[in-house]
Amino acid sequence: MLQLYISKMKAFAWKLLHSEEDAEDIAQDIFVKL
Repeated sequence: MLQLYISKMKAFAWKLLHSEEDAEDIAQDIFVKL
């Protein structure tokens, strides 16, 4: 279930940043802080 939210957050971040690597880093950082 958590993977689903990470995937959605990563997709959202990718649309803003146009960088898959940065989007993945941001998605992971957000969920680490939760």
